Amino acid sequence: MRKKNSIAEVRIFKSGAIGSLVLAALLSVERAQQIEGAQYYFSASGNDETGVGSESQPWRSVVKFNGLDLEPGDSVFFRAGDVFNGSLMLDASDTGTDLSGNLISPIVIGSYGGAAGERASIRSHPTSEALSVYNSSGIELRNLEFLSGGTHVSNRSSGLQFTLDELAGNGSGQFQHIRIDNVVSRGFYRSGLSLYSAGGAG
Repeated sequence: MRKKNSIAEVRIFKSGAIGSLVLAALLSVERAQQIEGAQYYFSASGNDETGVGSESQPWRSVVKFNGLDLEPGDSVFFRAGDVFNGSLMLDASDTGTDLSGNLISPIVIGSYGGAAGERASIRSHPTSEALSVYNSSGIELRNLEFLSGGTHVSNRSSGLQFTLDELAGNGSGQFQHIRIDNVVSRGFYRSGLSLYSAGGAG
């Protein structure tokens, strides 16, 4: 029997403000086992060329982040109070799960340092998401702020975009262990958070 594509999308808004929300442990499907992996640090005063990604010698840019190949148990920390320009991108090679979608250990992305209550800010490209996650699961976001780099009208994206495309080879068929804790996403026309799934139906 020929399969038809089935598409599902969930968009989440904060009441009274399209594209702005505060998320607290919103999507969590199981308790995580945290394997101690690599830790990478980013600061506005860091250096992509001479830094090594440590807390004392951090990297600086979103471009450097997007070049990382993250493994289960890895953690990435952006300095609280700093602003990082660009869109964070994770794909199927950056996952905390195995090929069947079973959780191994989550990849954690969060803030470090700064004053009490401060978050690191990720400012998107003018017309795109601040975070794009494609066919990846086992992700935890903590204490971050995602901002639109464009105007409310010009940036018609969601702040956080999670896409699951089963037709492209993801075997799990569903999002697995996506945890978002104390995260702000604002200034985006479409939504603060969007979950999009495309797959086969009998």
